[in-house]
Amino acid sequence: MIKRIIKILLITFLILAFIIFYLSFFGIKTDKFNTQITNNILKINKKINLNLGEVNYLLKPYNFTINIKTENPQILIDGRSLEIKDIQTSIELKSLINNQFLIDDLQIMINETKLNDIIALARVFQNSPQFFVLDRIIKDGFVTANINLNFDKNGNIRKNYKIEGSVKKVKLNILNQGR
Repeated sequence: MIKRIIKILLITFLILAFIIFYLSFFGIKTDKFNTQITNNILKINKKINLNLGEVNYLLKPYNFTINIKTENPQILIDGRSLEIKDIQTSIELKSLINNQFLIDDLQIMINETKLNDIIALARVFQNSPQFFVLDRIIKDGFVTANINLNFDKNGNIRKNYKIEGSVKKVKLNILNQGR
């Protein structure tokens, strides 16, 4: 009887170890949680629509988190489409189990995208006079960027965000010269 219990425990342990190994190195690719992710984005701002495609979930057992990454997603704003290289975040397993799905940090890598589309995205979050003027002055141009955002418990962006990038081929319309 004891040998049988030991066999069952050993087999259970091996299966559990294999599952953890597989989820840690290969992860799962699915679009099952896309509506939940999109709904969380809509809670932040209703003007933004997100097309994620297939999302990769990778378990990190040493700090009890799941890394989430999607490649080539699209952000849709007022008929404009922003092509993104990838979006990454990590979520604590505890928040998933409690059905809270809290995002702590978000890394966004943007390939060459129209500068006016990036300004339109910024205006959705903060419609300031500076962004309005920028939208009127910039006629054309492209931007590449790496964006790191950190969120508080209420889903607001903390002030310790980091944006690195470059701007190319900018054409300005200063004093309505049209050049």
